Amino acid sequence: MSWWMIVLIVIIVLFFVAAVVANIELNMFLAPHGFWGRMHKFKEVSDITDIQKTEELLENKVEQWISKNSVKDLWTISFDTLRLHAQAVIQKRLSHKWVLCLHGYGGNYLTVESFGMEYFSRGYNVVMPDMRYYGKSQGRYAGMGWLDRKDAAEWIKEILKMDPEADIVVHGVSMGASAVMMLSGENLPENVKCLVADCGYTSVWNCFKHIRKDRFHLPVFPMLYIAGLFCKIRMGYFLHEASSLRQLKKCKVPVYMIHGSEDTFVPSSMIIQNYHSVLNAPKDWYILSGAVHAVSVYKNPELYWRKVFGFVDRFVK
Repeated sequence: MSWWMIVLIVIIVLFFVAAVVANIELNMFLAPHGFWGRMHKFKEVSDITDIQKTEELLENKVEQWISKNSVKDLWTISFDTLRLHAQAVIQKRLSHKWVLCLHGYGGNYLTVESFGMEYFSRGYNVVMPDMRYYGKSQGRYAGMGWLDRKDAAEWIKEILKMDPEADIVVHGVSMGASAVMMLSGENLPENVKCLVADCGYTSVWNCFKHIRKDRFHLPVFPMLYIAGLFCKIRMGYFLHEASSLRQLKKCKVPVYMIHGSEDTFVPSSMIIQNYHSVLNAPKDWYILSGAVHAVSVYKNPELYWRKVFGFVDRFVK
C-alpha cells in the first residue's frame, strides 16, 4: 500500500471519529437536561445561599399568586408542527397589557413564574410558554433561541386572538433573552411595545464556543464546525446563522437589556455587543453588580424591577 493511501485512510478515520464526537457534543448542547445543561451551576455559586433564600421566598409568593387567580393552559402549533404549551394567568378586570415570559436553557414555564407574578402585580395578563423540548411542549431538541423566536411569534398571534387591542411586552431570560433578541429582527405587529432581554448571548455559535473554551479548554476547530454542519442538517440552521447581533440590527421595537457583572456562562461582555447592534430603536442597558448568570432578579429584586419598569413604562401605559 502506497504512503498516500495510508495518509488518506488516516484522514478518513480521523474525520469519522471527529464527526461522531461532534454529533455527540451537539446532542449534549441541544438536550440540556444532560451534563452541559448544568455547567453554569458548577462555577457560579459565589452567593448561592442568599439567592436560594430569595428564590424560596418568591416560590411561596408564587404559590399564593397562582392559587388566587385564574390560570389556564394554552396550546399552539409551531411552524414545524410541534404542539406547544403555555400557562396563562389572566387579570380579573379587563386589561390590555400582556407579557410573554420566555424561560432559559434547562428551564420551563415554572422558572419564570416569579417574573410573571411581578408583571401581573402591575396589571399585566401573563403568558409563560414551555419552550420547545421543555415541559409539556413537544420537540426533540432545544431551540436555542433561534427556533424559539418563531414560536414566540406564534404566541404573540395567540395573544392577539384573545385580545386584538393587546399591548405586549416580551421578557426573556438566558436562552429566552436570546430568543427575544432574535425575535426583534422579525416583522412584528405594532402591538409588541417593548422587549426585555436578561443575560442573552450574541449568537449560538459564540455561546457554544465560549463554553468549549471556558468550561473544557477545548479548541473550536474542528469539532464546532462539524457540529454546525450537523445542526444545519438536523435543525435547519448553521450555528453562525442563529445570531442576536444580526437580528438586533433590524430591530424597530424598544429593547432593554440587563446582565450580571459576574456572569461567566454567558459573559457580561456580550451585552455590550448586543446593545450596540440596536441601530433603529429606543434602547437601554444595565449591568447588575455581583450577579452571576440568570440571577440578577434574585440578587437585587428591587433594583432589577426598578430598572426594567423604568424603561418598559415609557412604552406601555
